[in-house]
Amino acid sequence: MSENIKNIYIRETETRSTPKPHIVYRVEVHAEVRTWSIWKRYSEFDELNDKLVRLFPNNPPPFEIPAKHYFQSTLGNPVLVEERRRGLEDYLNGILFHKDARWRETEDWKEFLSIPTGRPLDTTTMYSSESWLDEYHQVQAITKEIRSLINRRETHIARNEVQASHNCSVQAKKSLTTLGVRTSQLESGLIGLAKGTGRDGRIL
Repeated sequence: MSENIKNIYIRETETRSTPKPHIVYRVEVHAEVRTWSIWKRYSEFDELNDKLVRLFPNNPPPFEIPAKHYFQSTLGNPVLVEERRRGLEDYLNGILFHKDARWRETEDWKEFLSIPTGRPLDTTTMYSSESWLDEYHQVQAITKEIRSLINRRETHIARNEVQASHNCSVQAKKSLTTLGVRTSQLESGLIGLAKGTGRDGRIL
């Protein structure tokens, strides 16, 4: 059973130098119980769009992919990078939230977003080194939030604020459950990267 995707964001871009300078976009995928991130080049978005258009020539995706810049490079041009970032986010969300699910049901869409396709989630192959590190930082943020909730609960208990302390406990328990799942996925993903079976070890 595939993940039930709730939201997709592109909030961050990065310039990388190898194999030659290029821009990558951090695609943040929010499912019901977890969140993961993948880094994509514009060319990969363009390839996805081409595949969907070939599959449904009479029903292209609801949003057009941002146009290529033939005479201007996005490198070193924050205005063009931001323009493309917004356009790519709109493109993905146009597919995600459209009432017609035909594009979301394709293997190309699921592969692009690293969504498990009809099989149990294999966390040993879902991460690249960049996405694993990004997930690690997110897990660290959850850990800090749990500590904050526990400290706030103790403060509320000392003040005899029963309802507030209860709310902190409930939120902390939910976050602990999420933390356990995502920590386990990180452990499996790290093993996969060490063995060369992660996304860094495959031709994408």
